Amino acid sequence: MSEQIKQLQRLGTQLGVSQKPVVMLPDGEVQIRDTATELFKLIGAQQALFYSKGLVVKSHQQSQNALPILIPLDAVQARSEFEKYAVFGKQNGKKAVLGESDAKAILACDVARDLLPNVNGLLNRPIPVLHNDRIEILQMGYNASTGFLVASG
Repeated sequence: MSEQIKQLQRLGTQLGVSQKPVVMLPDGEVQIRDTATELFKLIGAQQALFYSKGLVVKSHQQSQNALPILIPLDAVQARSEFEKYAVFGKQNGKKAVLGESDAKAILACDVARDLLPNVNGLLNRPIPVLHNDRIEILQMGYNASTGFLVASG
């Protein structure tokens, strides 16, 4: 991260301004894996996107009456989706926009498998499961022990 970006982040913190972290785009010094690692760490911590069957996916509900589904992100969708979690920058300290080819490379990077929650299935409502010889109810959200994403309460 450039010194200019670090200074801006420190100033923002001092002023109490909430800001998104800066993720450096791939270039001569920053590899695609570096960018993907930083980005997927941020997104994985918020359990906003998931990894399922080799793809980066998100939960999507087409209407109020429809059941949620998992949809794979393509590079065009990923550009705006990733902007929800980070600001992109270049080594020269300037902000930048994530291009479609970089988004495609980031989505294809194998670090997503390790840093995003792995979804084994999508459930429409909480269900009881046997875990460690106890019955527990899977609540809305992602359940790390089973890999299920419960879409509604």
